[in-house]
Amino acid sequence: MFDPSTARVRRARARRVSAAVLLATGLTVGSVGVTMPSGSVAAAPVTAAEVVGLTKGALGEHVRALQNALNRVGVGVKYGVDGYFGSATLASVKAFQRYKGLPVTGVVDAATAGALGFAAPAAPAAPAPPAAAPAATARAAATSIVGLQLGATGPLVVQLQQAIMKMGWPLARGADGTFGTGTRSALAAVQRANGLAPSGVVDERTARLLSLVAPAGGSGQVPASGSTAAGYPVFDEHGARVVALQRALAAAGVVPRGGTDGVFGSSTVNGVLAIQRSRGLPATGKVDAATAAALGLAPMDPPAASAPIAISLEAKPVQGPCYYGDTWQAARSVGRVHLGVDILAKEGNELYAVTGGTISKIYTVEKDPLTGNGLRIARPDGTYFFYGHLSALPPGIAVGTAVSAGQLVGYVGRTGNAGVSHLHLEVHPGGGSAVNPYPIVKAIGAC
Repeated sequence: MFDPSTARVRRARARRVSAAVLLATGLTVGSVGVTMPSGSVAAAPVTAAEVVGLTKGALGEHVRALQNALNRVGVGVKYGVDGYFGSATLASVKAFQRYKGLPVTGVVDAATAGALGFAAPAAPAAPAPPAAAPAATARAAATSIVGLQLGATGPLVVQLQQAIMKMGWPLARGADGTFGTGTRSALAAVQRANGLAPSGVVDERTARLLSLVAPAGGSGQVPASGSTAAGYPVFDEHGARVVALQRALAAAGVVPRGGTDGVFGSSTVNGVLAIQRSRGLPATGKVDAATAAALGLAPMDPPAASAPIAISLEAKPVQGPCYYGDTWQAARSVGRVHLGVDILAKEGNELYAVTGGTISKIYTVEKDPLTGNGLRIARPDGTYFFYGHLSALPPGIAVGTAVSAGQLVGYVGRTGNAGVSHLHLEVHPGGGSAVNPYPIVKAIGAC
């Protein structure tokens, strides 16, 4: 049976303990700042090691640093930077971990600290290793990378995981140094996408593909790979360079789904991948020098910079609560980069038109497995706003429908290539290439 007097005693005891901890840590009861002893100097920047392990109930300057970092990435903490790891900070840490594909524990682990931008502590100087011939050193490094497989642990696994993620393949636990089933599956996916046997084991060809070893007979330096060569188009570029690429693909027998529309989208990426695989080149989806040579392409000047267009939203897009951060141009699956802002919210929450305009395109999960269900809202000047991964559209929303700012146009979902429920929102001024929507959304708020 509930005893009110017992509850009051517990609350009073909790307040006394909290006050004692606040005084011990230098926090002023009821304040949002941390007091420092007179004559003290400013604290050194907080490192990852100092925030790792923080969890609900923690107090002090390190919690303030954590809360400031959450604010910087756009997640925010409901009650501000108060130095107390309470329920609001716990919810924000979990939301950030979910957004980054990390284990959602609410505890700050090394991967979470790194993703939040905390620097690793300076390592003590290590004794110089015995001198070795450069060639022998290169061979030792190659031998230690090649053969990595399920069950391996350590810094070499971290290098492998970082290389996999750099190629655009996500790892749920990040670069944690443990070769588990998630790392094996991602490695096999990389191998399969590049025409290699999907063994899930690092062989010589896979190591070279991931730039983990030098090529045979090389200088011992690991070259950069998978980069677009100067003079050639990049993902989401519009214009003459893309038309030239699409015509070269068609001449080689690979016709992008959209034809020569001058837009470097997913269908053009797939065409580039097909050529690369057929010619035995690293399948990156990017026009590097070898791919350009195989297609007979010559470098061209980049498209002229268009006049800046001031874009603002007339309404918030998502029914709250929601969380979002700046992931503009983050790596995605081969050949693509992130062109929008991901606004995380509960599945089924309402989505609203950010502007008055017309529904110019509808996407469905059956025809658009990457986007899932989605739509475009276009303004008269051609500027459009793209919504992706919706769970459903409300009745009356179809191509040609006129909508007003703030009108219900859909519901939050995770259809298509989405691991968590969220709205993927893009902004395309004048109907051209996307621009970073994060500052545009931040100016009005997402929910």
